[in-house]
Amino acid sequence: MRREEALALLLVGAAVIYLIEPTVENEVKKIVGSDREKKFDELVWAVAVNYNVDPDILRALARTESTWNPAAVSLDGKDIGLFQIRIGTARLFRPEWKPLGDDAIKALLLDPQNNADMAGRVLAELTAHGLGDSPAVFHAWNVGETKYRAGIRSPFVERYVVAYNDYSEGIA
Repeated sequence: MRREEALALLLVGAAVIYLIEPTVENEVKKIVGSDREKKFDELVWAVAVNYNVDPDILRALARTESTWNPAAVSLDGKDIGLFQIRIGTARLFRPEWKPLGDDAIKALLLDPQNNADMAGRVLAELTAHGLGDSPAVFHAWNVGETKYRAGIRSPFVERYVVAYNDYSEGIA
């Protein structure tokens, strides 16, 4: 087995463990996230300061959405990059991107700087609308603000909250 295949199996296995048993998330993080996380620490801080959002919320989002993988793309291709931003969200928050094609926006979202900036913009708006605290912000992030306000909740919010608590308590 080639090194690349072994690493791919490890990452898939770690993702499966994470999906099956969220309580082992810290072990998964040790395997796939810690070096990536350190790489993006300055970027997270810069975005947090620029948009006046909680850096621990940003960290929890990156860890939960992509395990700090800036090249992550969901299976359906709709969620892109470090914070798993959608093309429609990008067009909404960056009006200058509206005339661009989907492939061009996807390429922009695969750039960690653009992706993190977009996450900062979205979190700043959620915060301005009174949804800046855990767990409300994670519900709104996952299902959308309109659906959240209509009473729809994310079944995955506990994963975000665990990650957020790890960061805010200095465990992660």
